[in-house]
Amino acid sequence: RSLESVYVNGTLQRIGYGAFSGCCNLQTFKGLSKVSYVEALAFRGCSRFIPENLTQCNTIKEGAFSDCSLLKEIEIPADCSLGYSDGSYYDEPVSWFPENCKVKKLSVSDDFMPKPLENLDVFGD
Repeated sequence: RSLESVYVNGTLQRIGYGAFSGCCNLQTFKGLSKVSYVEALAFRGCSRFIPENLTQCNTIKEGAFSDCSLLKEIEIPADCSLGYSDGSYYDEPVSWFPENCKVKKLSVSDDFMPKPLENLDVFGD
């Protein structure tokens, strides 16, 4: 409960069920923007937490950010699935985010950015 900051190197893909639930002092989570899956109740009760935009997230389960009372706006991909723990899905973020939070769904053109060059191989002469 005294955890204030989390820093990951960008390889983290999934935040598990209730992983940070009740960490009321959590304020910073660097690397969250690269996460593709957030389980139910992952950050429930993190009242001081304002997450990075979830620009690469494919799935967010019910209540993942519920009770994050400082969260006023967040961006997620347009094709991000908002799912219930029972496997069903919904089109709108009913109980995934705080009631007063504005959720912006990004279209492909909104979040398109060329990827940096990671590998360069030379073939032949």
